[in-house]
Amino acid sequence: MEKPVKVLLSTVLALVVALSTGIVAAAEENSSPKEVPNPISYEWPLLDADLSHIVCYGQSFSNGSDAPAYTDEIVDGVYVYGSITKSTTESTLLPLQLTFGTQHPIASACNVLGKLFADKNINTKIVAGSYGVGGKTIAQLMSSERQLQIKEEEGYAYDILSSGKYEVFQSSVSAIAQYAKETGQSAACPIIVYLQGETDQNTDAQLGYPENPIRAGYGAGGDKEKYKEYMRRLKEDMQNEVMKAYGQTEKPLFMIYQVSGTYVRTKYSSINMAQLEFAQENEDVILVQTPYFTSHYTNSHHLTVNGYRWLGEYIAKYAYSALVEREKMWPMLPEKISVESENQIRMEVNKAENGLSIDTYTVENATNSKNLYGFNLYIDNERFVPEKIEVSGKDIVITMPNNSPNLVLAESVYVQYGGQSANGTGNIRDNCSEKGFYEYLDDSNDIGTGNNQGVSHSARKADGTSLIGEKYPMYNWLASFCYDIKKEEIHVHEYSVKTIAPSCDKKGYTVYYCACGYNYTNNFTEATGIHEYYPIVTSPTCTEWGYTTYICTCGDIKEVTDYVSALGHREVMEPNILPTAEMEGFTEGSYCEVCRTVIKERKTIPAKGYGKILEDGAFKVLLIGNTFSEDAANYGQGIDGSQLLTILNKMVKDDVKVTVGLIHSGATSMAWHATQAERNGKTYNFRIIESETGRWKSNGAVASAEALQWTDWDAVVLQPFSTEAFTGKANPIHPEQEEEIFYPFESSTAYMLDHVNKHAPTAEIYCFMHWQRTKVNKMNISIGSQDGICQGVFLQKLQIVQ
Repeated sequence: MEKPVKVLLSTVLALVVALSTGIVAAAEENSSPKEVPNPISYEWPLLDADLSHIVCYGQSFSNGSDAPAYTDEIVDGVYVYGSITKSTTESTLLPLQLTFGTQHPIASACNVLGKLFADKNINTKIVAGSYGVGGKTIAQLMSSERQLQIKEEEGYAYDILSSGKYEVFQSSVSAIAQYAKETGQSAACPIIVYLQGETDQNTDAQLGYPENPIRAGYGAGGDKEKYKEYMRRLKEDMQNEVMKAYGQTEKPLFMIYQVSGTYVRTKYSSINMAQLEFAQENEDVILVQTPYFTSHYTNSHHLTVNGYRWLGEYIAKYAYSALVEREKMWPMLPEKISVESENQIRMEVNKAENGLSIDTYTVENATNSKNLYGFNLYIDNERFVPEKIEVSGKDIVITMPNNSPNLVLAESVYVQYGGQSANGTGNIRDNCSEKGFYEYLDDSNDIGTGNNQGVSHSARKADGTSLIGEKYPMYNWLASFCYDIKKEEIHVHEYSVKTIAPSCDKKGYTVYYCACGYNYTNNFTEATGIHEYYPIVTSPTCTEWGYTTYICTCGDIKEVTDYVSALGHREVMEPNILPTAEMEGFTEGSYCEVCRTVIKERKTIPAKGYGKILEDGAFKVLLIGNTFSEDAANYGQGIDGSQLLTILNKMVKDDVKVTVGLIHSGATSMAWHATQAERNGKTYNFRIIESETGRWKSNGAVASAEALQWTDWDAVVLQPFSTEAFTGKANPIHPEQEEEIFYPFESSTAYMLDHVNKHAPTAEIYCFMHWQRTKVNKMNISIGSQDGICQGVFLQKLQIVQ
């Protein structure tokens, strides 16, 4: 099954070469901006093993070439097995600390991860390993089996000189697996960091073969698709090695970077694009921030001590995001590139935290002769230098000189950033405020391991002062790319313009809108600092004053004037509505017809519903009057009992409790009772008799309102003075008791009816006449008694209930 696969792959690669016009043509294909994926659709590795082997592999950047080791403090939980470059079965677990050799970036990466893991209480021991070697192609870093496979596919007549580093990687994994087994621990590899690609910009012939046979390495020669295929093979082989050795079921993540600096040697940045697209096409691949922003040596172009430590911080940042936060981070990339006009291009950048900046102090100017900041254009395959680069928010605008070809009419337009013509670097970053763990070292005496190097650029702050002693700034930098704007995708924006004038506290600006939905803002002008006040009139309400406020658009208030008094409520009365047997009633109330505020709340009076006696198991009657009321309550039994109570007990059901209440005063008129009610006079001895006891009980001196509120009476009986009831005149015996406001009898009776309705709203009101009279006056009062039979007052009601 293996041979047909090899033949098919060889055929595909040969077809790609045959269809292209060379390396450049092959690089042009599929190089438009793509959506940055962030899938976690497969099972990402977990940090649940006792030992987490973090592997670094690749070319010279992976082993810190040319930079002397800097001895940082030991971090708990971070180790090497034997040494950072090689593990054997005779090794032992030692704290990670570089004391000699070179500044491997994986050292600072693992130390930072150790600090971050400790903060999250992740209990795994990190074992760092750095197994790369400088100056090798990706084929030379593969296993011998893979090298033979490539030789057969490509028809090479010679064998490459293997680096032997793949075997070092294999033996180190085996040694750590054996150590874990012997010590009763579990081991796994969560991530492989692969830093390589520089040498594969060239073919073997370009590297000097056959005159220099040691350089022969089956180089990819800047072929984007070939390099991606080789990287796929190496990734899968290394993942399978650690899964087999450690018995882990999850593939380790594969972290790569982009080639930068003078190592970018192809016209259309083919290897850079291969690395970018490989990360976009494989969910287990992470593209870490390219190292072009860090300082390097002027002779070798390798990173300085600061550069490798700084790169390690970024490796830790991206690894932590994936392994702990379960997110796939990306460097900044263009999301959309469009032709604005015949000489202008605009691109939108994703994930630009707090907007974009052009930075020539943290990193050196990408093109010293002109402020291109890393950009170039290829129009119909010919390079043209931009006139101006501008950033605004998340947008980058590239303006070409007037004598350059018309972008709208061109057959092909490539936008390149961080490419060969820009020395493989760029100056565009966001304004992220995150800082690293390590401080920028004094690099004034950093002359490399050979003592003959010079630092290309010592990082500074925006004000020109040195970064020495400051934490490494962890900006997000724009990834290198070379994208084409296909002719059929070219859209020239046609803008409508809206100018916003500055105010006292806000800048002015101009917004440009295109019908396609795109817009951008520029031409900012400073705030005037001068307030412009305008009046806001607040009209008076029923309860609040009116006034005029002078306020500026920024919210500043100058003064409040022209007060107008509150209008007051316009009260509308709602009358008292007595309940009936079927319908509820309401007490008197009122509201404001303007603001609808309730001034006097109306209370609901339940419908009398004659079934109430049976519902609550009680029947309660209160008598208010003179001695005749006392006679009615006690008829036939004197003070020890009540004939009325006895009669009522016989007339209601056995399970109904009867209560009779009495407040009276001898020889008093209705007008006298009204006077006492109006004055709230405590002139009554309130007595209660209940069917359960059969004896009267005094509750002391009360006002009539207190007696009415004592319980929810079912009936209240009013008893006028005899002559008063017949003639409608005041009590002739005690005229001194009367009040003018309660003359005549109609006034006093109406007042008492309202008084009872107010304090006992659920009760029915009855009046009864004296037995010496055979007819009643013509008052509109409900008479419930039968002539000559006092207890007949309640007969009608009880008959209805029964």
